[in-house]
Amino acid sequence: MKRTLIAAVLTALFAHAAHAAIDRAESGNGELFLAVNNPVAQVSYIFDTGIRLETFIASGETPGYAPSFNLGGDAAWQQFLSAMTAGGGTLANTTWAVLAFDSTGGAGAGFQRLLTTARQEAAGFEATVARIGTTSNNQFSSGVNSANVQSFFNTVNVTGTHGTLGTAPDYSINGSSFNPASEPGCAYFTRPQCLTENLNNFAQWNNTNLVGQRSGFYYVTRSSTSNLASARVLVDPFLSPEGVYATWGFDGTTLAYAVPEPGTYGMLAVGLLAVGAVVRRRQQRQA
Repeated sequence: MKRTLIAAVLTALFAHAAHAAIDRAESGNGELFLAVNNPVAQVSYIFDTGIRLETFIASGETPGYAPSFNLGGDAAWQQFLSAMTAGGGTLANTTWAVLAFDSTGGAGAGFQRLLTTARQEAAGFEATVARIGTTSNNQFSSGVNSANVQSFFNTVNVTGTHGTLGTAPDYSINGSSFNPASEPGCAYFTRPQCLTENLNNFAQWNNTNLVGQRSGFYYVTRSSTSNLASARVLVDPFLSPEGVYATWGFDGTTLAYAVPEPGTYGMLAVGLLAVGAVVRRRQQRQA
């Protein structure tokens, strides 16, 4: 489904400006943003990648597509790290997510879309897809369209370098912010009744992973007009042409996406065949 969408090419820029903002769900073409949270120190960080939902959908399965962002020089990220350490937190207990929203359209199939990372199930990527797929259309719409999500964008877009209260937002410019739980409003990521890791309990998955872990990326939308509990969302993971999962990773400094190159898995297959040959030879010697 997502592979048929056509999008204009948008270059992701990271710049600071007084009226920068993350384009929101109501635009129908929201921007991807990174949300980082340390629950011990109760501090979060939000980074606007500048990549539009439609742009990512069009490019997210192209071999070699690899947008990357280094946060080392960002003042808001340094604020986060300092406050995290002072509050007893570490990167080892810090979580992160990449998200983009579209709350527009009716209740039909393909409306109200979300791009999301997800906490990987122990059984792997396929099990994660199945887990996301246990969310009903009604739960999904309630989570994506909720006033809580709108409140998050409204609040975070006037913090840090995202924007300034009373100044018209400029979605073509990208910023970042440090948001402690002590701050009023909904900018603190995972605050109940704002934007949480499971869309305020509507989603049947956790959109975060620990720093250092890679995450699959998933296109989620309504599958039909039905709001019955048995009517579940459509889940479409981003894959390479060979069917290998593309992933986001965040190591505490760099956020990076990667669609595996075909040759990478060809080399892996050769390596696995070689290992198999060694094992067979050992078995034959022991027989």
